[in-house]
Amino acid sequence: MIELYAAGEAEKMKRRAAGFFFAGCFVLLAGVVISVFLCSRIRPSNTWRLLLTVIVLNTLAGWLAIPLLFFGYRPYRAESEHIRHMEGSDSSLYEGLISTRRQPIQIPKSITVVRVLIKNPNAEIPLSLNLRKKDYLPPDGTHVRVCSKHGFITGFEVL
Repeated sequence: MIELYAAGEAEKMKRRAAGFFFAGCFVLLAGVVISVFLCSRIRPSNTWRLLLTVIVLNTLAGWLAIPLLFFGYRPYRAESEHIRHMEGSDSSLYEGLISTRRQPIQIPKSITVVRVLIKNPNAEIPLSLNLRKKDYLPPDGTHVRVCSKHGFITGFEVL
């Protein structure tokens, strides 16, 4: 059985999320500290120039922090929470032919998933798969046994 989630993966994702969070906070704090320093250097002759410098500096700091927080911190935090949610639950085994849908689905405030359908003679079982793990799956039409927790595929075995 090929496991898609390693034992320490949730902690690794949490550390990456914390790194992006602290980097974003550092950029914002650096902008504020530099602004305070520039404000201490004010004289009547350079007020407008320093005001524009402070505005531009804080705008650039915000533009740098937003991608760090939204495109770095949020995905790793969501993936860490997703893995933690699956860790303590019972797993189910399903067997059949696998077929994946092409369109990914974004779960609000969580991960992006791909819908997977396991077809066997008795039923069709709809499951979800983390988009980052999609490359590990065998091609459509392959006979597999999948391990699932809370409707998410956590492992598979080609039969």
